[in-house]
Amino acid sequence: MDSVQEQLARMLSGAKDLGRGVARGAVSLPADLAGLVNMVIPLPGQDERAAAATRMSEGAKQYIADLLGAPEGTGTMQTAGELVGPPVKGGVKALGMLGAITPSLIKEWKWKKAADVQKELGVNAVPDYIQQGYGKFMQEQAGRAASGDLGADDLVKAYGITRSSVSRAGRNMADDLVKGDVRPEGYMAEWLMSPAGRDYISAAKEGVADPKAVGDIVQRFQPFGMAETLGKDLTYGAEALGPRGAALSEAVTGDKATWRNFAQDIHGIGPAKSGFLASLLGRGDLPTLDARQLALWTGSPGDVVSKFMRRGGGTGGDQAVDRLASRQEQLALALDPSLASQYQHLAHHTLWDALGGTKTTHDDLIRAMLSR
Repeated sequence: MDSVQEQLARMLSGAKDLGRGVARGAVSLPADLAGLVNMVIPLPGQDERAAAATRMSEGAKQYIADLLGAPEGTGTMQTAGELVGPPVKGGVKALGMLGAITPSLIKEWKWKKAADVQKELGVNAVPDYIQQGYGKFMQEQAGRAASGDLGADDLVKAYGITRSSVSRAGRNMADDLVKGDVRPEGYMAEWLMSPAGRDYISAAKEGVADPKAVGDIVQRFQPFGMAETLGKDLTYGAEALGPRGAALSEAVTGDKATWRNFAQDIHGIGPAKSGFLASLLGRGDLPTLDARQLALWTGSPGDVVSKFMRRGGGTGGDQAVDRLASRQEQLALALDPSLASQYQHLAHHTLWDALGGTKTTHDDLIRAMLSR
């Protein structure tokens, strides 16, 4: 009979849906997975289980022994870094989510140390304008999520704002919405508060894309580029996300895997942007891994970034975001304790402005998200 290690690896390789479920939080751990393992694999006897566990990596021995119901082992469980079994497609992400045996898919990707970045930028605290502005807004949104008050309009607006920001830069506008310099997401926010934008939101709450409203923003958005792409995104947002509003509060208040499962199942929202989408809804434990952050921490060209971020069907991207979160944690930026749960996004906001020499209040985004 094959070893337990080989059987577990083979089962996870063939069970892509299980791997996705574990990685995205649809399967609770470790109890549900342990039950599935025992149902699917004809496990050997108690002694053979203990022997198999002993042959596995020292860091994961105790965990696997517990998982397989073997006698108590003597290994010390590690937090990350060792993979039990070969890197199996589907199984890598599933095993990684067990928390004790996470394989790194980006180990050789060189990043700066937090101390070097802190010295380079000279930042030691989240500025007051960020704390009192976007920070307090996130706190209010978090309260709404905790009360179950987030809905379809919140999700559709947050999605439209997030997608409008991708691969675009600010412009100087002079129309009835904005006069002066504005970032694409800021212009989108202003449009959402316009008559056409309100018509769009009203229809989207019913799962319908208002073609006249979408056509209005496509025409207005031409200076920012890819306006037709934005139109397609907004059509998708209305039709696909409007009906998902009822599950939003639960996703926002759930654990990290729950949020990633929810957000990354949305068209155009990958690991790098799921934190920005979350921030608009009151969740701040995931930073945004955008071009400025990548340039700051890695200096890697686009092809190198893509190589690492796409590994494991996107697991590399999740791991890169988690690495950024770890680096930002090491910065230990001073922050009002009441905003501690929002630290990662507010730290990202701080670095983003420090890098660009800007003072971004996101007042337009805040007004759009809170408007009713």
